[in-house]
Amino acid sequence: MRIELTDEIRPVDLENARQIVEILRSLLGKCADDAGPFVLEAGGAHVPLQPDRLVSLVKLIEGMAISSAHTGQDEDAIPPEDAAQLLGMAVPSVMRLIERGELRARATDGGHLLSRAEVLAYKARQAAIRREALTELVRFTEEHGI
Repeated sequence: MRIELTDEIRPVDLENARQIVEILRSLLGKCADDAGPFVLEAGGAHVPLQPDRLVSLVKLIEGMAISSAHTGQDEDAIPPEDAAQLLGMAVPSVMRLIERGELRARATDGGHLLSRAEVLAYKARQAAIRREALTELVRFTEEHGI
């Protein structure tokens, strides 16, 4: 079986995310402060996950699910100006994201409309990338005594 990931957030994805959050919260609640990593095993691969990263993942999933629930699921369409405000960037930057295919937009008579849930998911992905880069930078500076 091959698993394919898409950027589309469907109602079933939100329900699955809620169930996963409940499981992770339960595991983290039983975890001692000095616990080592959890190990995710899939397809013969073992991936260690530190508890603090699981906490971040739980918060991220909950935030995305809450945002999607409050916006009428995935179909709450917003103009590029609103997307720019949500992302903290200029409208031309949002338009470049659309042109590059990083955000999907539906063309209308008055311009473009984007899914609020997709914009919020993009924002969450970018925040995760920035956090990971910062973690790597801290690790590098500590390792090299900078």
